[in-house]
Amino acid sequence: MSTTLLVKPGPVVDFLLQNQNVQKPNLIDWTKVISLLDLEVVVLCFCVYELWLFESLINLGKKNVEKS
Repeated sequence: MSTTLLVKPGPVVDFLLQNQNVQKPNLIDWTKVISLLDLEVVVLCFCVYELWLFESLINLGKKNVEKS
């Protein structure tokens, strides 16, 4: 089993990039993130992002249906 994490640009990612002194989100060391932030906060951020992504996909589907 593998997992893929999609990272949306925003203030949290900007903070992590600056905190770890890296240029791209794929270079973020997530083990450092978990030790830096409370695990519950990290989980909450990802849940909020997944909800945003789900809603964006629904809206994209609606736009494609409207164009048809």
